[in-house]
Amino acid sequence: MESNSSPRLPHLHYVLIQTDSKRTTLAQQSGLFTPNHITRENGFRIHHIESSQRRIHHFIAQRALRKRGKRANSHTFEIHRLPDEKCSAFHKLGWDSNNFVYRVQLVPIEGTPAKFINELPPQQPGTTALPSSTNEVVARVSNVEAILNEDVRVENEVAAMCLVRDALGSLDTMLVPDVFAWGRPTSETPGWIIQEFKAGVQLDKAFGNMDPETQQKIQKQIARVFKLIQDCLLPASIVGYGGLAFAKSGEIITGPTPIPCGGPFKTLEDMYAQMMRYQLDDSKTSPILNGWDDEMQKRLDRFLAEGIVPLVRDNSVARQTFVHGDLDTYNMLVDPISSKLTAILDFDLSHIASPAEEYFYSLTNLGSMLAGPFDDNPDEILLRKCLLEGYDKVDNTFGGDEGGKINWIAARITDHEFIQAGVLRPSEIKGCGELANLKWFLEYLSPPYFHMPRWVEGHKQEFIDKKKQAIRSTIEKYLDHWRF
Repeated sequence: MESNSSPRLPHLHYVLIQTDSKRTTLAQQSGLFTPNHITRENGFRIHHIESSQRRIHHFIAQRALRKRGKRANSHTFEIHRLPDEKCSAFHKLGWDSNNFVYRVQLVPIEGTPAKFINELPPQQPGTTALPSSTNEVVARVSNVEAILNEDVRVENEVAAMCLVRDALGSLDTMLVPDVFAWGRPTSETPGWIIQEFKAGVQLDKAFGNMDPETQQKIQKQIARVFKLIQDCLLPASIVGYGGLAFAKSGEIITGPTPIPCGGPFKTLEDMYAQMMRYQLDDSKTSPILNGWDDEMQKRLDRFLAEGIVPLVRDNSVARQTFVHGDLDTYNMLVDPISSKLTAILDFDLSHIASPAEEYFYSLTNLGSMLAGPFDDNPDEILLRKCLLEGYDKVDNTFGGDEGGKINWIAARITDHEFIQAGVLRPSEIKGCGELANLKWFLEYLSPPYFHMPRWVEGHKQEFIDKKKQAIRSTIEKYLDHWRF
């Protein structure tokens, strides 16, 4: 959760109301927005203009606002390249809980003097000039209600895209979108990115309808991409662990993590120790937890003081590794005709850690996410055993029902293709299982849904109390396992 001292912007939900050749008007469902604020970067302008209040009768806003009998502000939200192009259409793209993502169509503005083309401001780090033939881009506007570090998340994402763009340079198709401009958040506007539009369909929506041969063809491509990401050569300017940022010189350096906990960190164990401190502090801000009880807190404090650093040191590979943080089929696009990947997207959670961490955050739909040892789903426990020991050493008479949580066929093929591509797998990474234990333990210390008013309001107190007790019991299992 964000610090109470940091400025907090309202949660913006936009609904398309009107589109013409000059502007796209969006209704704001909730909150207020500072009018007439303009930011310029790389010749782009994001411009929010407040118009008169009026009753909205359209789409979701119609139902939400009519039910409450309220009025909403209507805003113009223009994104265009200065001085010669302007937004002509605006379409929301898919679902992203951390950002508002739009496909923006551009048209030339008639009568723009050619001389102004050479008067664009200098390029920002991590960007490329917009090709003159471009007629559409993607606008990503940060959702400030996401539990991310708003001050650094956009810069971190742009820097991460630079690294992976270079890492995937040997592929026939460039899968990482170019970035044309980006803006850090201000007291009046959230952070944003203007990036290249990539054609294709979302892989998670198409994968289930593909025949096995096509699925394996795509999994082979994913394995190659993952191998290249694992082997990403980090510049000497990236020292230690944490998030990513740009130095004044434009070099990519280590910075604070996008998931709030500080940084950069000299060692991996320093990063994990700070993650635990942050989670413990965060637990005190939850109305459900209000911090852990004295008995539990003493055990946690002792583990933090004596256990976590040697645990990480003894169960990790001292190798800086780029971690995408959300590498999965819902963040990949594929050409439905050729069955070739066309894009790798969403670098919101990218950071520098070790070879193990990608398996804690990513690859769920591909059957390669490593769960904790106390997961209440038997399929997850079996998958964990397969990933840590190898499928050839585990009884492969899988008991999961068809349509269950694990797609065992996809999981086996993914593992096979990872082997063929030379991907470093959990069974080959020192201490991967123990480090996964620590990751999930830290999650339990301050579950994000305990901070969400909507989740709390949607459940009866009896259910919440049982949930809290179950989480406490799981934390005890971890501490018992580590003898603390």
